[in-house]
Amino acid sequence: MPALMPADQAARATLAGIAAGEFEIHYPKRFTRWLRLLRHLPYPAYFAAVRRFTGG
Repeated sequence: MPALMPADQAARATLAGIAAGEFEIHYPKRFTRWLRLLRHLPYPAYFAAVRRFTGG
């Protein structure tokens, strides 16, 4: 899985996001930025790209 992070680090990111009142909490950001960009593609292209990059 790309950009794995330890559970304690993810928990800290989640709590910091909640404390900041964020609507969406993204971590690790270097991975979720790409997914957010891909959301603008048509569904067939989106799923093909995600499948290719995640090895699924």
